Amino acid sequence: MSDPGDAGSLRAQLARKSEELRLLRAISTQINATLDLARIFEVILSSMDAVFGFAHSMILTSDDQTLRVVASHGYGGSGVGATVEVGRGVIGMVAKKRRSMRLLGVSARTMYASATRREAQAEGQEVEAAVVLPGLPGAGSQLAIPLVAKGRLIGVYAVESVDPAAFDAVDEELCSVVGQ
Repeated sequence: MSDPGDAGSLRAQLARKSEELRLLRAISTQINATLDLARIFEVILSSMDAVFGFAHSMILTSDDQTLRVVASHGYGGSGVGATVEVGRGVIGMVAKKRRSMRLLGVSARTMYASATRREAQAEGQEVEAAVVLPGLPGAGSQLAIPLVAKGRLIGVYAVESVDPAAFDAVDEELCSVVGQ
């Protein structure tokens, strides 16, 4: 006799996979209809928001040392043109390691880092200046996926939320579809 909970879980997984396939088809159709990169980036960002509720997201492209925001969705200002050094912050580490990263409880970590920095400065220790990164002020969680084409890093797709536990492993898996 099968467990009804298993059937519910399978239905949920199937629904999620169906939604993923629908998203990929929609993005693919719209991308194939244009050669305009700005339009392609907007299609990706708005589709991810419409399907998964990712209200704050950005796409950054890479020149090996620096990532530059080329499109954003859901922020007060566009942030286009802002840069992140490869290896700095979540987005920079994703670029450096070419692995996705899901960070929960960002604000608590930020407060801890700020407190540690203030304490070190109070003791007269030299402290590296804070890096101002583009994104959502007061972000509670962040998910970043490397964008890789033919084995080469071309950028990073990042999603943020004020909710400290907004993203789970399934979200990370779904977002990784964009990075492939």
